[in-house]
Amino acid sequence: MYYLSVNQLLAYKFFGQFLFLIFICYMVLLIATMIMIIREKKIDLSMSSKIKAIFFNPIFLISYVYCAIMALTHKNLDWKKINHG
Repeated sequence: MYYLSVNQLLAYKFFGQFLFLIFICYMVLLIATMIMIIREKKIDLSMSSKIKAIFFNPIFLISYVYCAIMALTHKNLDWKKINHG
């Protein structure tokens, strides 16, 4: 029979908690997006576009939060010239 070590059990527990945290953040942002779309009467979108916005806007916002944290915590922020042709 295969038994997991203590380190593996802790890693699985941490990974599960991390996924749960991401899920909770996604749901909070989904509800906030839904409230914004329902309350704003000036948004001129079809129903399918509103549904897409409700589900995809939280993904965009979560990626934005990650980029903002990385920009604040990393000190090496130099512009690098890109040669085009």
